[in-house]
Amino acid sequence: ITLPPITQEENADSVDVTAELLSSQMSDSNMLGMESLAIQTDKLKTMKSTAILASRRILCPRDPGNQSFNMHNYVMSLLIYNDEESDDDSPSLEETSLEDHSAKLRNLAMSALSNALTLFSEEKLLMCAISSHREWYMSVLIPKLLQDLTTAANHPHDACYASRCLATLA
Repeated sequence: ITLPPITQEENADSVDVTAELLSSQMSDSNMLGMESLAIQTDKLKTMKSTAILASRRILCPRDPGNQSFNMHNYVMSLLIYNDEESDDDSPSLEETSLEDHSAKLRNLAMSALSNALTLFSEEKLLMCAISSHREWYMSVLIPKLLQDLTTAANHPHDACYASRCLATLA
């Protein structure tokens, strides 16, 4: 079965819905938005044109689609400014739930970034996409990804995605 072609507007609409979920003040909407973004950047789970559009919004902070809500800033803030684990011996149930939620959001952000980098590398678009922000990638993102590798014992999924991102950037 062949599907009818999708327009650029329809592609943009689907990614805009994800941006609306991410911009919501509701934590469950944010989670749904991150799950959607991880899927939208995976060319095996969505159309390639949608994956490229969503990936561009993650990798390029000044992408025109990021005007109403900057997906790049949102995803990178989850990756870079994550809360460190608490030193409490017995955190409350509420603290544990909040940490679990944050860890899941961060893991989905790592997945989306890994998907975006891989797709852009395969399509020979990566250097063009990150060249104007190369200094930020080198001084902020890469050191954070290297730091994530050191947490493999406690966060193996994040370390796996960090190694994939670093391999693609290398």
